[in-house]
Amino acid sequence: MARWDHLQCDFSLGELSPLMAGRRDSPDFNRGLATCLNAIVGQRGEWVRRPGTKHFHDTVANAPVRLVEMITAEQRPILLEFGNRSVRLTTFIDDQHSTATVETPYSQSDIWQLDWAQSGNSLFLVHADHAPQLLSVDQEGDWHLAPLGFVDGPYLNQNSSPNQKLAVDGAGVWAPPGFTPFSRRDVGRPLRIRTRDGTWHYGIMTGYRNIRRMDVVWHSEGGQNAARNGEIELTFEWQLGAYWSNNFPTSICFHEDRLILAATRSNPQSFWASQSSDYTNFGPSDPSGVVMANNAIFAALNDRQINRIQWLISSQDSLVAGTASGLWIVNGGIGKGAIAPSTVQAQRLSGASSNDVRPTSIDRSTLFVERSGRRLLALRRDTVELIYLTPDISIRSEHLLTSGISAMAYQAVPWATNWCLMQDGSLAGLTMTDGEQTLGWHRHQIAGPDARILSIATLPGVRSDNARKQDSLFMVVERTLSSGKRYSVEMLGDAYEHDTKLSDAEFVDGAVKIKESYSFSRLTGLDHLEGLTVEGLSDGALQTPKPVSGGAVNISPGKTVIMGLPFESRADLMDIDAHGFGAFSDGRPRHLYEVILRLWRSVSVEASLDGRWVEYTGDDPRRLHEPAENVANERHEPYTGGLRIKRDSGGWSRQVKMAWRSKTPMPLVVLSALLRFQDSDG
Repeated sequence: MARWDHLQCDFSLGELSPLMAGRRDSPDFNRGLATCLNAIVGQRGEWVRRPGTKHFHDTVANAPVRLVEMITAEQRPILLEFGNRSVRLTTFIDDQHSTATVETPYSQSDIWQLDWAQSGNSLFLVHADHAPQLLSVDQEGDWHLAPLGFVDGPYLNQNSSPNQKLAVDGAGVWAPPGFTPFSRRDVGRPLRIRTRDGTWHYGIMTGYRNIRRMDVVWHSEGGQNAARNGEIELTFEWQLGAYWSNNFPTSICFHEDRLILAATRSNPQSFWASQSSDYTNFGPSDPSGVVMANNAIFAALNDRQINRIQWLISSQDSLVAGTASGLWIVNGGIGKGAIAPSTVQAQRLSGASSNDVRPTSIDRSTLFVERSGRRLLALRRDTVELIYLTPDISIRSEHLLTSGISAMAYQAVPWATNWCLMQDGSLAGLTMTDGEQTLGWHRHQIAGPDARILSIATLPGVRSDNARKQDSLFMVVERTLSSGKRYSVEMLGDAYEHDTKLSDAEFVDGAVKIKESYSFSRLTGLDHLEGLTVEGLSDGALQTPKPVSGGAVNISPGKTVIMGLPFESRADLMDIDAHGFGAFSDGRPRHLYEVILRLWRSVSVEASLDGRWVEYTGDDPRRLHEPAENVANERHEPYTGGLRIKRDSGGWSRQVKMAWRSKTPMPLVVLSALLRFQDSDG
């Protein structure tokens, strides 16, 4: 017996793992796609062809760079590009931008191990092989990078062995025979020592004499006098600095108005917190030795195994540290008050392991990457049970993360998407909606020969026309041209919205877009795509494909022109299933008769019900329901409404699939799919 069935599908769960094909009993089955390529799952469950990327500028020296985002106190977005021994800063002001370049100590290989935290108009930078640096701007608008000038520390624990004594004479510190505490790497290392009157003084060891003697410059008048007068003689009350050559912190954040540094090579599980509201002061007590609540803190995670702190993040009322063995929470202990030297407490929060990818914060959740790099977890606090949970939010689409996540960036507007940069150079996006309960995954591949994305960052309010504020996703793209590797900084195009003109559509990659008050017929600035074939629009009219020669192409005259590399956006529905008479249709013969795609402001789409692709295009239902002919240099108005796709050939099948795609530089938004098919009990 055969019967008619209807099935309404949205796409709110994005691309689902092939392993989900066995979960016909799950209500999620008909809310996902088998393929969601180069399209974004919207917050209402719609499928949206992603914008293309726009060429921003070439990288310095045509070399890979790492992107870092920064927002000034004046709410000006700044894009930082760290390359070999330099950083280029681009500041966006309204619809203009300016650039500056600052020298850095970081080599090409160093930039991928940087961590950073921002305070006001300053960026604090850490790397295992370099002293922490401070990047700041002065009142004249000039940028400067210099080592972070610590005051009194940071230190390791105070010496507790009566047999390990130090003495000071003049500008030197020395140890008696049998105790050899120094090495050449101690040059620049802080030293804190107590005088006979009980006062603590600190200095910097500036010169190496031998394994028992160092030169010291004291940073207080009292310390200088004590050294000159010989008031420090063989005392065991001393502390050595925690950082020295090639032994600097690798993780950083701000928490409760303290600068938190963590994880050196010698102390991978330790962290140091500055004095409150004084980010460079790591003094553990006042000069008399009294420890107050606002003094600096030195503590360690009491783990059974030695696992380096991979990252730090301030989350609600606690500091969270991620390690390869699990998550740790640091707070004031009982009552979870502010951390202080006498109350700081570190407890294991979860066994959820993590790697060193910087986490992202979204509303009340922290998204972090599991140790393997192939799973994305969310740290969130249950507001009822008041406990922390770490669910795996990639389990439905784990196949998208197989190559491993190397970086993340969150784009709040317009799609609320957490972008995951994969090791293979592709992108996986996660749209988060409904209080982070509905999750839609989608994957993206940038167009071009051997194209790979190397770094990503998001900035708010950066838009070409500055009319509507959107977050912009910047990326470093590597392509292989006939002349060799080419590196450029590109930004994901503007979302196609309710009032976007078709002439402003941005659906080609590596694009150059020019808007003028007069018509022009030659587009330049395409050197980064030299020798490649580009497509695009001129005042909304499709342009025939053209090879780039001399960094330029000829186009039909227009005032708004965009040309770049074409890419395909595609969706495949999961194998169709419907519940009927208490059973599933899986394995039974079915005949897909027609599909109604509900479109919004769309121009062109190809659809397939039986493996044969049919293209539809036009500006009204009559044109849209007919196969397209030659659409080059034609202009169409976007269409909103239903597109009826009938199966004209083929019969019954035990597996029915439906797909659509778009290859033209035109918008396509599919709101839902209504399927009408016959289901048989046979």
